[in-house]
Amino acid sequence: MKPAEYWRRRSEEVAARQYAKADAYQKELAREYTRATEEIRRAIEVFYQRYAINGEVSMAEARRQLSGSELHQFKMTLEEFTAKAKNNADGRWTKQLNEVYYRVRVSRYEALLTEIRQVVELLAGSRQRRTGELLGDIYEDTYYRTIYEIQRGTGFGITFAKIDRDALETVLGTQFAGSNWSKRIWGDRDKLIGELRTRLAQAFIRGESADRTARELADRMRVSLSNAERLVQTETAFFVGEATAAGYKASGVVHKYEFLATLDSRTSEVCRSMDGRVFALSEREVGVNYPPLHARCRSTVVPYFDDEIDPGERIARDEDGQTYYVPGDISYQQWYEKYVQNQNNDSGGSPRSKDTFKPAQSIKEAENFAIKELGFTSVKYDGLDLVSVNTLNSVMQKVFDRYPKIKGFASEIEAVDTDKFVAQAVLQYAGGQVSAGLKVSTKYFQSAQIDDIIKASVDAKHWPEGSNPKSIFIHEFGHLLEYAYGLKARGLWVGDISSFDDLQIAWSSIEQGILSKEIREQALKNLGITDTPENVKNELSNYANLNSKEFLAESFAEAEGTPKPRRLAVEVIRILREKLKEVGLL
Repeated sequence: MKPAEYWRRRSEEVAARQYAKADAYQKELAREYTRATEEIRRAIEVFYQRYAINGEVSMAEARRQLSGSELHQFKMTLEEFTAKAKNNADGRWTKQLNEVYYRVRVSRYEALLTEIRQVVELLAGSRQRRTGELLGDIYEDTYYRTIYEIQRGTGFGITFAKIDRDALETVLGTQFAGSNWSKRIWGDRDKLIGELRTRLAQAFIRGESADRTARELADRMRVSLSNAERLVQTETAFFVGEATAAGYKASGVVHKYEFLATLDSRTSEVCRSMDGRVFALSEREVGVNYPPLHARCRSTVVPYFDDEIDPGERIARDEDGQTYYVPGDISYQQWYEKYVQNQNNDSGGSPRSKDTFKPAQSIKEAENFAIKELGFTSVKYDGLDLVSVNTLNSVMQKVFDRYPKIKGFASEIEAVDTDKFVAQAVLQYAGGQVSAGLKVSTKYFQSAQIDDIIKASVDAKHWPEGSNPKSIFIHEFGHLLEYAYGLKARGLWVGDISSFDDLQIAWSSIEQGILSKEIREQALKNLGITDTPENVKNELSNYANLNSKEFLAESFAEAEGTPKPRRLAVEVIRILREKLKEVGLL
């Protein structure tokens, strides 16, 4: 049995890892607030330059209606703002922008308020997204590392529940001290907007200068930043604690915990009084006997063992589920790949279904399966061998199971005699209708030679590591998902198109790869990877360097079609699934 000091050290290391992530985000948050404050300062300076008399703007002058040219300029600005605001998380700001945009009578004061509010809304939207990403990562990483440390320390493990996307979202919705982090962010936004509005009105009434007005608003932004930092620190502590408790329960051996306070000059009196006390896990109560006990709390807990029987021995003797030996020298990455990734290889978050595909005994039977079970209206497999068509059908069943709302989007699948591609996703418009389909090369996609093609491409890093016949076809579904998103984002779908203007916008978005560009940029930024051809080649594939659309499809192929997807592919598909969810495709 490991000594108590071993468990304390390991618990502190797991928690410190998460707090370091929170500290890094706080620096990013400070930079965002600095940029937002500077934008507000510039808006005020422009306002004063335009309307000030002797360096002052009276409330009466501020409330004069915009002139025709000023109103036109303001509307153009709002149009740009609206484009940015489409991604605001709760949607309320887009509605208010539209209301202001279509109003004819707008005062100078309202125009400035709208501009300032836009800055605050975009800041809040960024906070909501990044905080959710941070806390989700902290919870998941803490949960798995807690189980890993316990299994490595005891030498035995039992099967445990994996974290899927739905479960993680439920956890992130957990209320702490009467609310949750998301509601608090929106509450902070409303409070900040109200206070900025009040201070701006007071400045005009008092006839203050531009410099003083900007300073007062900047002071309020600093208070808001302090509140935002406190939220990040406190919510980080809360989710570290929740994940640790969940890891203890999943381990099967931890039934008690010891409260561990980091004793230094900043340690609160309440945490000092709790240090070293032992409680039953079943009786834990956040804020009472389990951290966080207060705002910015960084106390943690340690597994406590007081049984005479070694916990590892108890697992092996008493546990009815699957048990296994865990060597003490196993690294976290090795453990994760063996007990998490390989057992639940899920890049997007939801559990993968068991493979229930039954191979067809003939080409005709395979075609009928694709029509009846997979939702295609036209299937032509002539020229392909039976192994290949069964591969295609099994891939499609798997993808539709993971992405059920995409079923029926592609209506045709056809084998063609061509040397221009191995497989290809198609989106076309003809006769007032939009249709999508898939084409497969009879020249290349044959079971007798496809493995050689794959090996040569992987060895050259042209295709992702682990590529196989299924992942080649899954790649094309990555394109189909981008096509579907492009249409759905404009309220369109395959079939008859009533709005040709909306179709043109959607088509342009798809051709330019707007979605894939955004996902590529965000995924690389999240992982700290510089977007260079060499980095993309090593982290994904050389083919991904062709353009953003191929970058997305290559990531999809690796994440959904290979046994051990790497971090970039996993992150890309995580973001993709969030985007699909926004437009109702997941």
